[in-house]
Amino acid sequence: MAKQTPPAGRTETVTIRLDARYRYLAELGARATHRSVSSFFEWCLIRGLDQIPLTNKGDVTIASAADKLWHSQAADRAAALAWYCPSLLTVEEREIWDMAVDRPSLFAPDAARVYRNLNAEAFRRFYETAMTYGIDYAVVGQKGEEI
Repeated sequence: MAKQTPPAGRTETVTIRLDARYRYLAELGARATHRSVSSFFEWCLIRGLDQIPLTNKGDVTIASAADKLWHSQAADRAAALAWYCPSLLTVEEREIWDMAVDRPSLFAPDAARVYRNLNAEAFRRFYETAMTYGIDYAVVGQKGEEI
């Protein structure tokens, strides 16, 4: 099997605790697949995400939906997750999304309030304001007008 290269762009550091046995077995797995231990964990993670269903139907996995769910902007990730699998939203993300759906200014005029009609820039501002200052501040706005 060919060695996989890491995805382009910035990587994240994750610190985990492992039992000595699992650490040793991970090292063996890395050697057997000609990877570094870090690359081996990434490979295992990708394989594992392909086993976890994203929907109740089980026809879509987290890995198969990755391109639709991943965005560099946190607001875009939350909106995509709200659309594709709202049950995985955090309580805070759910509250922001529920308030956003009630804001006509965040969607295309005279359009259904669904993901594809979302005004991305307006939602990003709303989301970032809500995450920074709280949902009440985002709803009312800095100068008292609705965002």
